[in-house]
Amino acid sequence: MTRLLEESIVTQAIKDLSDKKDFERESAILFFVENDHLHYCKQAGIDGVELRKKVFELLSEDGARRSAMIKDLIKDIPRY
Repeated sequence: MTRLLEESIVTQAIKDLSDKKDFERESAILFFVENDHLHYCKQAGIDGVELRKKVFELLSEDGARRSAMIKDLIKDIPRY
């Protein structure tokens, strides 16, 4: 059960990267910039380093392109 919770936290942070509210979007960005995601990733069996790389790639995009990249990333979250 904990693994599912940890994965849900990471998944929600990824979704929040395209949130319309500045606060939500900025909080999600900081979650990855400050490496707060690593603990949750480890608990969920997610490769946090690779995930961070992919997050930074999608942050360089805007609008529909970013949204599409977020959906793809969630479907293919990198695992150990």
